[in-house]
Amino acid sequence: STICEGETLRLDVAIPSVTYDWSTNEIGPVIDVTESGTYSVNASRGTCRASDEIVITRIEVEDFSLGQDTTLCENTIYTLQAPTLSSGGFMWSDSSIDDTFMIRDSGIYWVEVGQDRCLLRDSVVVSFDANINLDLGVDTIICAGTSFQLDAGAGMDSYTWNTENTDQFQPITMSGNYEVDVTRGAC
Repeated sequence: STICEGETLRLDVAIPSVTYDWSTNEIGPVIDVTESGTYSVNASRGTCRASDEIVITRIEVEDFSLGQDTTLCENTIYTLQAPTLSSGGFMWSDSSIDDTFMIRDSGIYWVEVGQDRCLLRDSVVVSFDANINLDLGVDTIICAGTSFQLDAGAGMDSYTWNTENTDQFQPITMSGNYEVDVTRGAC
């Protein structure tokens, strides 16, 4: 009999009024097996004796991972790569069997891998943040001695102006080209 790595096989020989002696030194009617090996039990009731054994093979399963959950900007395509295993096959959450899986929408995505009779699954959560709509407005002319203020928009995680200012607003007191990089979430 075979079990997959991480599985438990319950061996149950429960017969009323019987004494048990397992090769694992347990004495109850039931043992749980997680490792390869030969397991035997001697059962007795009065002068009657019986024994049985079973060989258990544990299938070692290759480890794989789809990686960490991730957040990207919308309109980005995220590509998952199928695990490279020495044996077995795989199937993605949409039942496809291609080597790569393209993700365009937020959700939970998984791949199921079969090795011998064992099935393993790993999943990843992929989220997409809305793109940033940034517009500093039209070019502006200001008169000497006056000031003007550019607004990069509220709700950003960071602001980096080409003047080294890191605020949402950039005061303008002299002519020049003003640029800002903003981030919000993954964008």
